[in-house]
Amino acid sequence: MDATYYTLIPGAILIGIALGPIYCAACTYLKVLAQVFSRPDESTSNTLVVRFLAVFYMFINLSQVWGNVVSAFVLSREAPYNSSVEMTVSRICGANFCPNDVANEADPNLWRPSKYEVDTIIKIYLSCTVIAFFIVMFGVSSLSK
Repeated sequence: MDATYYTLIPGAILIGIALGPIYCAACTYLKVLAQVFSRPDESTSNTLVVRFLAVFYMFINLSQVWGNVVSAFVLSREAPYNSSVEMTVSRICGANFCPNDVANEADPNLWRPSKYEVDTIIKIYLSCTVIAFFIVMFGVSSLSK
């Protein structure tokens, strides 16, 4: 399935609709958790809410960093030295300039990844999602009032 407007726009709308309640629920959970753990003699619940939110958003931002590290590791490939690029400068510069020719000859990172690499990234991300689901399911306790 290719990325087109017919798949990207509905996907973005669904993610936008889904993430609003998820972030509200997470912030509400952290607020209630801060009220449970706050003690009158040490710190107020507002201080704990700020600390809990800082840790929460640290994990969210670190997940983006680790996702980029995984994709860079899987998609990185050795680029062979291409001496023909230096020899063809006069052929591709000036009036003969064509961006597609330059991209295909000069930068192998612009090539489409193989199906194996795409499948590997999907498997890694899906397994991380399943692990996170089980961590939340069994590691996060429900709060009773």
